[in-house]
Amino acid sequence: LYTSLDREVRYKAKAFIDTAVYRFGDLSSAWMVALLSSAGVALAGFALIGIGVATAISRVGFLAGSAHEARVAGIRDKDKQPALVAQPASPPA
Repeated sequence: LYTSLDREVRYKAKAFIDTAVYRFGDLSSAWMVALLSSAGVALAGFALIGIGVATAISRVGFLAGSAHEARVAGIRDKDKQPALVAQPASPPA
């Protein structure tokens, strides 16, 4: 997903994802397990919830991939269009 971005943006986005997103995911999953365990959810309940979460994450990944493909296709289409050439100004009448 980073290929359509310039180098600096890729570097900053990767650093953000590596720290904030992954750590938040670890924290939220630990809280969810503790919350569901205290609510008395059994192992089968965890499996069903996991299936739902995996489905949602898959959908987000698919949408992000589709948006990336559209962005890359738009960049390629711009490259194929002829460049506009400025016309010389006509002399005053």
